[in-house]
Amino acid sequence: MLRAAVSRAVQLLSTSPGPQPIRNIEPKFTKLFINNEWTDSSRNTTIGTFNPANGRLIAEVEEADWRDVDKAVKAANDALQPGSPWRCIDGVQRGKLLHKLADLMERDKAILAVSGPAVTLFLHFCSSSARLLPKDQPNITANKILECSLL
Repeated sequence: MLRAAVSRAVQLLSTSPGPQPIRNIEPKFTKLFINNEWTDSSRNTTIGTFNPANGRLIAEVEEADWRDVDKAVKAANDALQPGSPWRCIDGVQRGKLLHKLADLMERDKAILAVSGPAVTLFLHFCSSSARLLPKDQPNITANKILECSLL
């Protein structure tokens, strides 16, 4: 019975038409997203992003340099400091927020060019946030390893 169901599923998948190409999508954002803001690059330069299927230019996006990377790393580090809004959200709430983002990624995957495995991996880490140990738990090492994997 299971073999028949799998065989039928494979048959349906192999005969179904593939995804249709999306045409004429204009990128909404071409700036760098640092510290919850869209910003120009430090050098005020752009770089082309090309469609790998046909080599056509999709958009010119801001080109980051080491200063932009430093700003992004500092913003990420600040978000993890005690008392920051992100640190004040418990693991379950973080997971809910990340699940909402995963739902949006799934909804818009054709536009984002996100494949199923990327969404699946993202959902895995959404679920992991609920496994964080309570702060008063003595096993801090396990929490640190899990927190690092969630970054």
